[in-house]
Amino acid sequence: MIKNNKGITLVELIVALAISSIIIGLIFSTLVFGSRSFNVQADQIDNLSSVRNAMDLITREIRKAESVDINNNVLTLDEYVYKLENNSITKNGQVIISNIEKFEIVRSNNRIDIEISSPERSIGSKTQITSTIYLR
Repeated sequence: MIKNNKGITLVELIVALAISSIIIGLIFSTLVFGSRSFNVQADQIDNLSSVRNAMDLITREIRKAESVDINNNVLTLDEYVYKLENNSITKNGQVIISNIEKFEIVRSNNRIDIEISSPERSIGSKTQITSTIYLR
C-alpha cells in the first residue's frame, strides 16, 4: 500500500516557527541598532553644529568690532552684549544660538581665548571648541 500523506507534522511546524522567530528577531535587532545609531549621530551633529555656529558667529563679530570689552564671561562688542543665559547665547537679550552649556571668554592684552561647549546628552556626547583671537 502506498500512503499519500499531505501536510506537515507538528515537529516540522515547530521547527519552521523556531527558525522564522530567529530570523525575525535578528531583523528586528538590526533595525533597533540602526535606529539607535542614527539618533546618536543626529545628537552629535546637532551638538557640533550648535557649538561651531556659535564660535563662528562670536569670532566674526569680535573681528568686526571697534571696541571689545569682556567682564565675567559677558562680551560687549560696540553696542552689542553677548552672554550665556539658560543654555543659550544671547545678543542683547535675544537668543541667537541655543544648546550651549559653556561660554567662557578671557582676554589678556590683545589675546582673546574663547571656549564654547554643548551640554552632555543622554548618549554621553559633549562637544567643545576653543579658539584664540589676536586683536590688532
